[in-house]
Amino acid sequence: MIEAILYSSCFLILFLYIYLVLKNSNNNLLVIGAIFGLIYFNILPFLVFLLNDGSEGLIIDSTSKWAIYNHILENHFNNLYYFISLLIMVFSIHIYSVIFKQKQIGQEKDSNISTIGTSTIGIIFILLLFFKESLIPEDITHWAKRAEYFNEHYGFFANIYSFILIGIKYLILVLSHNLFRSNFNFAVLFLLMIAILDTLITSNRIFFLVCGIVIFYNMIVFKKYKFLIIGFIFSIPLIFLMSIWPYVRAISSEMSLIDALVKGINNFELSTNIFNYIIFSATEGADFLVSYTMLIDIPNNNDYLYGSTIFKIFTYFIPRSIWEDKWESIALVAAQRYDNNLEGFSLNTTFLGEAYANFGLVGIFVFTLFILIVLHYMNLFLNRLKFIKLNLDILFFAIIFQTMRANFSDIFLIVINLTILLMLYSLIKSFLKKFNNRRKEGEKTLITT
Repeated sequence: MIEAILYSSCFLILFLYIYLVLKNSNNNLLVIGAIFGLIYFNILPFLVFLLNDGSEGLIIDSTSKWAIYNHILENHFNNLYYFISLLIMVFSIHIYSVIFKQKQIGQEKDSNISTIGTSTIGIIFILLLFFKESLIPEDITHWAKRAEYFNEHYGFFANIYSFILIGIKYLILVLSHNLFRSNFNFAVLFLLMIAILDTLITSNRIFFLVCGIVIFYNMIVFKKYKFLIIGFIFSIPLIFLMSIWPYVRAISSEMSLIDALVKGINNFELSTNIFNYIIFSATEGADFLVSYTMLIDIPNNNDYLYGSTIFKIFTYFIPRSIWEDKWESIALVAAQRYDNNLEGFSLNTTFLGEAYANFGLVGIFVFTLFILIVLHYMNLFLNRLKFIKLNLDILFFAIIFQTMRANFSDIFLIVINLTILLMLYSLIKSFLKKFNNRRKEGEKTLITT
């Protein structure tokens, strides 16, 4: 009884604080995205973890990758410590919203973005995905082994190629907002197709989730309430499908995708509480368990990383064949620390976990505030460039939402990558516009003469 009152009070304080931050955010999509990401990737799985009295039965995976986290028992001290870390992150978001009170800047919409132009970029992305897959031998079927082969055998080229692919994905998200305005039905189908193909080929479901958020956002913006109702209905089976995806992708190399899906559904009987399992898996609960473990483990058993994982930003394009011992991302560091058998794999720690692993509770506050300020000024910079006339708010909403689950260095690279691609896209568009205007003027001169 005392335990229930304690945790209920903690969650009440946490959600009241979140409500106040959102209420005073002036509809700043960076603040809203950060809060929603924190709720989805940290608070919801933490709540399920508490209701389940630990992690037993919450992870069903055919690989041993997550096995070390399947027997974590809840502990009152550890739980309260995690609550404190969540409050610190919300406080950091609150500080940002107070410093930058103005609403996120949204430039005028570019009405000249055509369905054909956006579709062309989508087709280029799909072709690049399939070309990448064609470079990997067919006998390597496991998604993680395929990624490992590509990175090891193509080195610098693999880094550049992956860098471009990520940028194009988010460029499509930017352009989709105006596509929704001109052809809503096509925009929904187009974005879903890109998201589904990306999920099936890369086995990563996060971009699918981000695309779903963008679709729902545009349903609300353009007042497509019938679509909104249909979307909520279809989201129920999709949540179920996404909840079994980690298991399905683990065994899809051993059997067909359909057989893997059937086996994944049948595997639900292994879970002691199906509802808890669905919510925990759909919210990437395994990542929460890694961050939870880090808060328990550091500095008791392992030292802080003191910012070493941030340096991956500066060494990303250097192949390991040249610098074998270059700095690792937090995901690889976590895998190496907690299970020596996980070589070649990675364990996502959530943004909170990485921030804590580097500088403790202070790191959570500083890292969160820093990434929000960086994204804020990047948005201002892009919107003030004369040749960019795109609404970038939803893009930065999507990025900060994903940041709550991703690595700091990866998000930083996405922002740099996307900035380059946006500037390149806009310069090409500006050049084509001037070329067409000169051609039309030339035609008029010929007609006059």
